[in-house]
Amino acid sequence: SGGGGNLMILRLFRLARLLKLVGKIKKLQSIVMGLAAGIKAAGYIAILLFLVFYIFAIAGILAFGRNDPFHFRSIPIALLSLFRAATMEDWTDIMYISMYGCDVYKTGIYYTDEMKIAGSLDSNPYFKTWEELPNYFKCTH
Repeated sequence: SGGGGNLMILRLFRLARLLKLVGKIKKLQSIVMGLAAGIKAAGYIAILLFLVFYIFAIAGILAFGRNDPFHFRSIPIALLSLFRAATMEDWTDIMYISMYGCDVYKTGIYYTDEMKIAGSLDSNPYFKTWEELPNYFKCTH
């Protein structure tokens, strides 16, 4: 009943004794230090990737905001749309709506009668660049 929680805490302290091995075994210590440095570098890569997402979101809002208000109406929505494109999840719908306009490329839930705007500038270079750029940050291509 009440003693189960105390027993679990004692087991955690017993598990923490294994951390003493890190200080005693030099090879294990170098592996842990390398792992910590790698996690720190991954944080900088995440910041850089967010900056790239943010710049592309602003460019998408400026270029396609009028033509595709569903995907590029604000920075958070544009970031979400770019994440969708970066994961290759039906990104062609976003590209074709941005390229041809909502009145020409009508797709399911994205189309409403209020979104009848003629096509804007060519979105193909934007999306081709976007599809290649995040791949430099991924482990797999």
